Amino acid sequence: MPAWKEFEKNATTYLNKTIGIDGISFISKGESDSNASDIEVYLKNKNIFSIECKYSPAQSSQFVVKEINNQFIFSEENRSSKGGASKIIQHMNANYSSYSNGSNSCDLFCSKDLMFDRVRKQLSTKSIFFISSSYISEYSISKPIVVDLISNIDKYFDISGKYRVKRSGTSYPKLSHLTGLNGYQKKGDKFYFFDPQNKMPAYPPNNSHLFLQAADSNGFRLIKKRSATSNKNVIFTLKLKNDIKFGGIDKLKNYIQTNFF
Repeated sequence: MPAWKEFEKNATTYLNKTIGIDGISFISKGESDSNASDIEVYLKNKNIFSIECKYSPAQSSQFVVKEINNQFIFSEENRSSKGGASKIIQHMNANYSSYSNGSNSCDLFCSKDLMFDRVRKQLSTKSIFFISSSYISEYSISKPIVVDLISNIDKYFDISGKYRVKRSGTSYPKLSHLTGLNGYQKKGDKFYFFDPQNKMPAYPPNNSHLFLQAADSNGFRLIKKRSATSNKNVIFTLKLKNDIKFGGIDKLKNYIQTNFF
């Protein structure tokens, strides 16, 4: 199981154990869809709001741009909100030669305020709170987990951004796609590669059309097929600050009790 997914599972368990409000439960979505909420909060059988999970460091709030007549525009292919993206695109167009320089990747050098504005606005379309840690499990004062409103996300994280050209997505391969990769195993309708230490590069040298996910708890890496098309993406990385303290559960409890009871 990927680390981010294990964190989401453990964070959901942690919330169910610590909130302790009758009728309130937390359910992990357990998916990799960046446009869906991570943990849903239920009052009995009703979903009342959602919580965003961020296993630090975490990517967030990606959007796709297109280049038309030497200008970047927000792509109609985006499934995410446009919130906060316009000012970043304005910055990129004001510095067009720096970003459209033939490189497949370069750092964003706009202000961090603009980056946080994008992340807050995009995450707020699906969630109200976030939960984050640099640890997968066993949360404590020495291994802190934090919960707070998405509006306060800049108090907890450092942020950076990249503009990069990358393939647009992945799918599950057929047997005919696995040429050059030896030692794979089939489980159900999916293919796996046993590699507990992640020694094989994510993009196998003998087949650049494949992508290997990180090893799960049993040492197996799911094999995916890379798309033949490319997108131009702007993406942000959130990393918890070093001085983050354990806490936030009382704020979440108070929000639930004030707004739903």
